[in-house]
Amino acid sequence: MSAAEFWIIQPCEFYAINHKYLEQLKFKDQSEWERIRWQTMWLVNCHVKKPLKPHDLIKFAWETEDESSGLTKEKIEELKKKWNLDNG
Repeated sequence: MSAAEFWIIQPCEFYAINHKYLEQLKFKDQSEWERIRWQTMWLVNCHVKKPLKPHDLIKFAWETEDESSGLTKEKIEELKKKWNLDNG
């Protein structure tokens, strides 16, 4: 983006452009780590009897599910009981 374009666009447009750019950087970084893990898996599998899968070597932060951020069925049932919402 040139300086002239920067001064013409609205703040929300700049935010959208910046957000998309950061997503692309994140995807590129994740792809590189995936590739390295894949290469390492092949290298290790040449020297072990039981073959490993890429996820056996390492699990990345973006692959693990954060249970605290979402509602599980158990958590929903617990909240229903707490607030007496079983009858609708």
